[in-house]
Amino acid sequence: QTFRFNNRIGDVATQFVSQNPAQIAKNIRSLVNVTDPRISLLYSDTKMSNSEVLLYQALAALAAKADEKTEQDHKIGKGAKKNTLRERSEPTVYILARFWFQLPDREALEALNKQYVNLHIMCMSFHAAKGKEADYAIVTGMTRGKHGFPPDKVVSSVLEALLPKQETFEYAEERRLFYVALTRAKHRVYVLAEMTEASPFVTELMNGTYDV
Repeated sequence: QTFRFNNRIGDVATQFVSQNPAQIAKNIRSLVNVTDPRISLLYSDTKMSNSEVLLYQALAALAAKADEKTEQDHKIGKGAKKNTLRERSEPTVYILARFWFQLPDREALEALNKQYVNLHIMCMSFHAAKGKEADYAIVTGMTRGKHGFPPDKVVSSVLEALLPKQETFEYAEERRLFYVALTRAKHRVYVLAEMTEASPFVTELMNGTYDV
């Protein structure tokens, strides 16, 4: 059982990682059950809409949602005694990527938090996010190539001989890493995809039977 993410996030993430027949099967049951899809794929096939534009679209949607919830809480709490009102806090948002250089730098992150004052935005690599959780997650860097995800790295024959034997299923470890990224959010995940150079993982989510 898990309380870290809802059932719709868990279903998609489990279906994705389970494409590897060697993956150990786990029956994950979430304590939070929702009926609508909770992994959103934001994309555009025009060169004008890059990952930065898509990032702002995702943050704007989350900021609007936070404003709506604040207004609802205000109406519910109106007229109640001050000591009975719940302490409010901004929803936490992780911006996640395979590599650190694909994330907003410190100045850009500060600017985002100033622009979206009702959100608490943080940046992490997929590896750094292991074991952590936020209300929402935005996954970027979903392109193909040497520094894409999964990355197409060229390994020398000498180095390859020193490395552990690779799994037969293609991108098995990167698939597990994507599972980590998807399951960092409690409520909803936004996957940003530049379709002119889309990651094969994005193509799979779009063309498969995934509920996104």
